[in-house]
Amino acid sequence: MKRIVIGGVFMLAIGAGTFLYFRIPQVQREHDAAYWKDNIQSIGAEQAYAQFESEMGSVISVEQHQKAHDFGEGLYAALSMSGFSSCNDKYGYGCAHGFIAGAVRNQGRESLRAIEDECLASNIGDDVFVCAHGIGHGALAYVGYAPESLETGLELCHVLPNVQAKNCYSGVFMEYNLQLMGNGERRPSEDLFAPCSTISEEYVSPCMYWQPQWWQKALFNTATTTETFKKIGELCRESSHYVQAASSPCFKGVGVIALTSAGSSIEGAARLCMSASSRTREREECLVTAGAIKNNNTTYVVHDGAAICRYVSAEYRARCESLVMGGLEDISVRDFHP
Repeated sequence: MKRIVIGGVFMLAIGAGTFLYFRIPQVQREHDAAYWKDNIQSIGAEQAYAQFESEMGSVISVEQHQKAHDFGEGLYAALSMSGFSSCNDKYGYGCAHGFIAGAVRNQGRESLRAIEDECLASNIGDDVFVCAHGIGHGALAYVGYAPESLETGLELCHVLPNVQAKNCYSGVFMEYNLQLMGNGERRPSEDLFAPCSTISEEYVSPCMYWQPQWWQKALFNTATTTETFKKIGELCRESSHYVQAASSPCFKGVGVIALTSAGSSIEGAARLCMSASSRTREREECLVTAGAIKNNNTTYVVHDGAAICRYVSAEYRARCESLVMGGLEDISVRDFHP
């Protein structure tokens, strides 16, 4: 495939003389962090959050997390660290992520451990991913969005314990790709496999894990159709020509967006995973990741992630269920068919 961007239009050459066109949209942010800061200062955090929740009823699920980021960032700007208790675990912990990120951007690198400790001591921070992921967002916003700043932001994650540093990377890459704390514009698309194709080897896996989320938003305007996921799967396969060992984390990343795009439905996520995959291993990586998230993320009331294993081959089903029950930290490349 050839990839061209002209005047904000992405063109994917899939054959001789055949192009698929996608407009690269800017994020619409009518109620951003500044709006919520003013609102919180005016009517109080509790009433402002009630208003925010009422507005989420008309927002598609794949955009709710980003909007919750905005609320959390505005909450920190309005109340500083005392406002953290107003966040909860809804919308993928978006409020907590935005709040922590705002604190990091405001207080700087010397405050990372202190912010993490305060987060972990709170009720909302009992999941280490919540705290470290939010710090990652703030670390990147703190150093800036230029390509040369990316690895600087990732290096800030090393202040945290090793397992949490990996979770911090996820926030850095999401912030780099989507610029939730920036000007609301996603990064440009001249190279569909950047920054993973040029980044240091230790960061390649988390980079590719979050690349499908960026593709979905930047190239397909957050579309959740099976045809969109088929194209994302094609990009995952093509990435292996440009990025070493890219395919496995990429299809795991497809599992992340499949679950969100399906509104947390196991059946819907499985359908999207199967649309994206053309090989057994790809399908397993996508399905197991989606199931593990559904089963272990406290955002979801029903933890039925193991049900996704009925879509894998019979001989692999028991292993699938074990991985889903264990969570994402237990999933490695060795767990899938060659």
